[in-house]
This record gives sequence, C-alpha cells and structure tokens, in this order.
Amino acid sequence: MVVNLEDDLRALLADERLDVPVREGAEGALVARAARRRRRRAVGAVAASTAVVLAVGGLATGLRVGGSEPAAPPAPHVVTVTVDPPPGYGPLRLGAGERAVRDSGLLGAPVDLPGGCRRYPAHDGGAVVASPDGVVVGVRLPQPGTTAAGIGAGSTTAELAAAYPGATGLVVAMPGRPPWRYSFTAEAGLITAVELEMEDSPCDNR
Repeated sequence: MVVNLEDDLRALLADERLDVPVREGAEGALVARAARRRRRRAVGAVAASTAVVLAVGGLATGLRVGGSEPAAPPAPHVVTVTVDPPPGYGPLRLGAGERAVRDSGLLGAPVDLPGGCRRYPAHDGGAVVASPDGVVVGVRLPQPGTTAAGIGAGSTTAELAAAYPGATGLVVAMPGRPPWRYSFTAEAGLITAVELEMEDSPCDNR
C-alpha cells in the first residue's frame, strides 16, 4: 500500500476541528494591547535619550567650568638688583684687567712702584695703577676731570668739605662695588689731583 503524505497533510489542515473560535471583541483587545506596548517602548526610549543627553550635558558643563576657572599659578617673585658700574673714566676703571687697559692705547710706558705695582701714565694727563696680580686698583683723573659732585683740580678744600660732609681730611669713602674712595691731593687750599682708589689696594697710588 502506497501512502501519499502530501495528500494526508492537506486533508488534516483542512479539518474544521482545528479552527479555534475567536471571542467577540478579542481582536480589539489585541490591537489595544499592541498599542500600549508601542507607547511604553517609545516612553522608555525617550527617557533613555534624555538620560544620555543629561549625562553628556553634565559632563560638558563640568568641562566648561573647569576650563573657565583654572588654578592660578603663583605670581613670580621679581627681584631687581642694581649694580653700580666700576668707577673710572672711559675704559680706565677700577677692577679692570691690566692687559685690557694697556691694550686700549691710552697709556704710556709703566713705572714700577713698591710691592710689584705699576703706574701707567695716560696720554690725557691721567694715570692708572695696576696691582701685582694685574688688576687696576687706582685711577687718576686727568686735569679737566671732576667727581660727580664737581670737585676737581682747582677746587678749594672748602668746596670739597661742602660737597662731601663725610670726608675724612682729603679722603671720601664712596658706596659701590668694588668698595672704593676718592683721594684728593691739595696745596695751599686748592685741589691739585683726584685719585680713585680701591679700599683694599695694596699699592701706593702716588
């Protein structure tokens, strides 16, 4: 006996006993239930989107606030230091190297002084005294030269005392670096020479 499965299945599906009766109004209930599911999914999606937006907005706000109010760096401490230039005239200055002054072309042949010091006459009437270790420790101003207060050759000792109330005789200690002083030579109440000397000079500038 040959069984035809396709015909048997077709007959089974056509059997009226497989039909399930649909209750009156069930179709409308199913449609309403599906609509409620769609609304719940839409509300959930909106809430999730809002949470993401708020989170991102909060992060952006935090970054913006942090960027607009950076921690102020400490103010730098500025120190101004004033250093007085070495006293002298032209390139002939206290503390200068003997060789540099000698190479300036302003000096004549040196004259030896006690203790290994040397005195170089300048062509303009001034002079330079160098220590044994080759440092300028004395500068004699030329005849037209004067101190900052206007005391020079031809000034009176009274004018010297008035210009420098702190003078000790013919010597005036001056502030600055290196420590130095004015040393004046006078005859008959008139200044004849002005020397600039290092305070610790090992040489007799005269």
